[in-house]
Amino acid sequence: MRKFPTSPQAVILDVCGTLTEVTSIWRFLYERMGIWEDEGAPLFSAFRAGEMDYVTYSSSFASAFAGLPEEEFCRMIDQVPLRQGIAGMGEMLKPLGTKFFIISTGVSHMAERIGRIIKIDRIIANRLLCEDGVLTGEVEVVVNYGRKHEALAKLLESEGLAPDKCIALGDTESDIPIFGQVGYSFAVHPKSEVVAHSADFVYYGDNLGEMIFQAMA
Repeated sequence: MRKFPTSPQAVILDVCGTLTEVTSIWRFLYERMGIWEDEGAPLFSAFRAGEMDYVTYSSSFASAFAGLPEEEFCRMIDQVPLRQGIAGMGEMLKPLGTKFFIISTGVSHMAERIGRIIKIDRIIANRLLCEDGVLTGEVEVVVNYGRKHEALAKLLESEGLAPDKCIALGDTESDIPIFGQVGYSFAVHPKSEVVAHSADFVYYGDNLGEMIFQAMA
């Protein structure tokens, strides 16, 4: 078992299911709009069955928001339940000089909300396009599903970070490659035994700040 690095240079954060209590932001939003069963669930099933790629999947979900004022969309994002202790992570690690980064296949609006709680040094996430304050229904896929590790490799190089001095938080199989790229990893409410077994620290509690405290002890 690897040890938590002394004075970690960076924390790499997943968002959906890791920092939020919901696994899918798309599902949360579609349920709020009352269209999950008729429109969202079939898209999810088609993607899981390999009948569409992630770009098509994301574009199909994003199309439902065409014409929606961005302010209204942000109000919906603000309703997504977050895990406790997000600010506490920063309170413990930022005095050590630790930077925080988000790499997410979710939407950047959700990552930006996290950034209002804890200063995020850089966000790498997919962007819903907007014109004159209104969502166009299009999405720029910056991070493709299953390829977060590629974004992390570029981030480590551009920021001059030592991989063994970084830590990562995630919850699904798509986070496993990232776990192997850093010096210490957390599986937060992991969605499978494979994810749990791939991490250095498995956490099923309700306070992320307490989780960091336990790992540092």
